[in-house]
Amino acid sequence: MLDDIVYCHLSSRQPERTKDFRVTSCLEGIEHEMRQSRGIQLTSNYAPLLAGFAILDQIGSCYRDKSKPHHPIGGASIHRALYYFMSLAPMSDEVKALYALRNGLVHDASLTSRTKSGDWYIFRYDREMAASIKLAKRPWDGSSGDLGDDTLTLVNPRYFTDQISLALSKLRECYIDRRSDLDVLMSATDILHKYLFWTPIS
Repeated sequence: MLDDIVYCHLSSRQPERTKDFRVTSCLEGIEHEMRQSRGIQLTSNYAPLLAGFAILDQIGSCYRDKSKPHHPIGGASIHRALYYFMSLAPMSDEVKALYALRNGLVHDASLTSRTKSGDWYIFRYDREMAASIKLAKRPWDGSSGDLGDDTLTLVNPRYFTDQISLALSKLRECYIDRRSDLDVLMSATDILHKYLFWTPIS
């Protein structure tokens, strides 16, 4: 049963059909909306990144690539997704900044974020750079008097969301080509109830 549910969750062919149901995975749906929303001016500032972080949260909650060493501190689900499927060094400065960006967007729809440890970030978009994120040259202390170009952390939303789509492809490849390396962290019931939508076939 678990393998069938994982198959439906990771399938890029939607909907999947069982004997009695049409099954749709929210993972495929949210990736599609993430990519589509990038090209619409009114939705390109928030929607792509909110969707992208939801994808990372979901895959980090559900899966681990056992061919890599365990994440050294466990971390939040996004930390694990960035490590196992995007190959970012665990708890690197880039990972910490991306997690701060996620928290600012999700909790406050803000491009400013303060971590629990007291570190401040202010983010701006740079849609021309060939990287997901470029760290500030120096830390920002959170005050307007300290704010400057050298305290800005730059993010390219399109590049980052392309990397998230690539991470999802790597996860699917792991499932198809290296099934023994894929550790499913969530129960079949939890994946079924949280991430799959099914409608009876009449």
